[in-house]
Amino acid sequence: MSDIISAVRFFIPAVLPPADFSVDQWADGLKTNAMRINQKRELAVPDEGAFQSKMAERSARAYQPSLAPGFVSRSGLKASDIINKQIDKIKKAFEHWRNKLAKPFATVDGIEAKGFKEQVDDNRDYWAEKTGEGTLRFTGDVRELGAAVLATLWLTGDNKATVRAGDLIINGAPINVARPPLQKNLRAALTHQLTQAGMTIIRGSFGLTVIDEQNTVINDIIKGFQQAIYADFQKDILPDKSYCVYRMLAGQLYLEIQVVTP
Repeated sequence: MSDIISAVRFFIPAVLPPADFSVDQWADGLKTNAMRINQKRELAVPDEGAFQSKMAERSARAYQPSLAPGFVSRSGLKASDIINKQIDKIKKAFEHWRNKLAKPFATVDGIEAKGFKEQVDDNRDYWAEKTGEGTLRFTGDVRELGAAVLATLWLTGDNKATVRAGDLIINGAPINVARPPLQKNLRAALTHQLTQAGMTIIRGSFGLTVIDEQNTVINDIIKGFQQAIYADFQKDILPDKSYCVYRMLAGQLYLEIQVVTP
């Protein structure tokens, strides 16, 4: 007879605004390293030759599949004509591209990279808003761990696994499902995948197909690391199966775990 030995449900907040110090740290870090950022840009594409090989030619190759081979425009241009026109236009854009990117890093009024630093300050609120709506909802921060991190700690039996307001321990306690040599590997893979899957679900407007696809990947990863003493992890929410899934309940997104012994 199957036994549910561990089960928990983690709440995913609609937004988790970053702490004020995190916003300051983001802005200060970019402004302090402004000239290094510009130097890396210049090293990556130092001259027109590098621009042609790294930017223009790659862009042209990426553009080609967008036109069917037999396509003809209203003006009578064939697909090959349009592609060649696009390539020619991109190849002549080096000076414009270089000057546009260099402008924010120019020294103005005695201030290095003045334009870049002003752009950073202008985008502080936008960065905070997007971060609060994005990965922070799953990872959390120093104030409180998020569901993706907590779920990973729970499934590797870490004593730092805990629950927050809105979470629910359904049964049991944290438990290590990974084979002993692979515990660290599971932590690294699962935290990343849970965060990525959560963001994919948000971008997919919480569609059931998207959730199902992401849950399949999550459970395939865990299954590759798990101990055989537990029922195989899979995406279906069944009483005799182990699973780690995102699910919608009453319009709210949760991350739910169940560990079962066969």
